[in-house]
Amino acid sequence: MKKRLDCISENIEHVLYAWQEISSIIQESSTASEVATAAQQQSATIEEMAAGAEETTILSNELKAELGKFTLK
Repeated sequence: MKKRLDCISENIEHVLYAWQEISSIIQESSTASEVATAAQQQSATIEEMAAGAEETTILSNELKAELGKFTLK
């Protein structure tokens, strides 16, 4: 009887350990997913900033061209 109880106890310990491992993997996956989402958001922000910088450069060049028309000779 004691052997059976020890075996059951050991099996329960193995199940609990396996559950902890699974839980840990799920938590890591959630964290990785959150990190991936944050990285995508940062990437979108950087792309928006680059587009804004490009637009600013175009406007700046247009302004220079317009100002060039008024340059005293």
